[in-house]
Amino acid sequence: MSRIKMKATLLWVATLLLVALFLRASGRKFFGVEETVGHFVAWGYPRWLLFTVATIELSGAILLLFPKAAPIGAGLLCTIMVGATYTELAHQNWAKAVIPIVVFGFLLLVIGARWPQSWPDRWWKGQSGGQPAFPLAAAAAGALAAKPRRRSALGAQEPRSFATLDGVQVAYSDAGGDGPVLVCLHAIGHGARDFERLSKWFQRGYRVIAIDFPGHGYSDDDTRPPSATRYAEVIALFVEQLKLPPAVLLGNSIGGAAAIRFAVDHPERAKALVLCNSGGLDRGGTFAAIFLGAFVRFFRAGRRHAFWFPWAFRRYYETVLTAAPAREQRERIIAAAYESAPLLEQAWRSFGEPQNDMRPLLPRLACPVLIAWAAGDKTNQLKRCRPAFALIPRHEVALLNGGHAPFLEDPDRFLRTLRAFLQRVV
Repeated sequence: MSRIKMKATLLWVATLLLVALFLRASGRKFFGVEETVGHFVAWGYPRWLLFTVATIELSGAILLLFPKAAPIGAGLLCTIMVGATYTELAHQNWAKAVIPIVVFGFLLLVIGARWPQSWPDRWWKGQSGGQPAFPLAAAAAGALAAKPRRRSALGAQEPRSFATLDGVQVAYSDAGGDGPVLVCLHAIGHGARDFERLSKWFQRGYRVIAIDFPGHGYSDDDTRPPSATRYAEVIALFVEQLKLPPAVLLGNSIGGAAAIRFAVDHPERAKALVLCNSGGLDRGGTFAAIFLGAFVRFFRAGRRHAFWFPWAFRRYYETVLTAAPAREQRERIIAAAYESAPLLEQAWRSFGEPQNDMRPLLPRLACPVLIAWAAGDKTNQLKRCRPAFALIPRHEVALLNGGHAPFLEDPDRFLRTLRAFLQRVV
């Protein structure tokens, strides 16, 4: 089990134990268990306080089950634990005071693990954007939010560079020397690290550049929603800013669709294309519309931090990247589920827009094209996309193992296939 998965599992185990503890405590108060009521009477507390505490315990326990609301629930329960500690110490029950102190510590861990990064700005800063309304709270919240974004683990690793494109700072890796240029374009919710192994393979004979699309990896968030059309514009700006010669574009999923759009709009800039389970090739229809709508709703739930989303996203991604060589990157993708959900929702909505259907553009592709397809893809199915292959004038097809990204899942065969193709066309 990976460290990321183990941490997530331990967090849920601790959360469920806390939920069980406080549900039991609130139930004993609501149902008037004699021992519990007797303690409140002995401590000199009024009967209404018994039910107030029970209500807070029940509310807090329920909120703990929802990751986005868990910090609020844990905060409520912390106040109960402070009161319980004070009560035990005031009555010189030193040993019993240990229990609420320990529970208080676990609640703080839940707050730290579940704290959304956007809260410090929205809750603690002044409306004018100047001095914080609550300086100490702002400092504490800022410290919690300062931890690196999980999507960064998917992006361009050191040494990385940055380019400002259309007002957005975009990260990229640039490996190799003065050989032919290979520009790598990742799938939605992935990052430039997808191509880390590929860069090592080709860095001696090629210049391998892998981009973090806006909103991914180390890149800034975009000013516009993600789509193949938008990413084609980003590629054009990137190529222009770096003054790249005509390049081979390797695109996966939405990256493949963006590569097609770019090659049609800028044929003089595209020496060849390598399309890995490219988007924009599905034959469409009613089934596709229903399918896209279902995924939009699925990722919308993730954007809203539905408590079940990480579990469901894991099950989904185990069908996307199926082979063992892709396991490490798959775990990083799964760990960033909540961060990626808004982008995924927007991107999947864009897949149904006419301008992101690449099939009408395929006959206009002037460069040679390698279609390297992971044949086990259940989302972007080969049988639904294969008719579009015939529309490409100069193409060849290689069927490889895997569920969506053959360079991650079937790396050795992909390497041989790509190297042979490049030797012929570059």
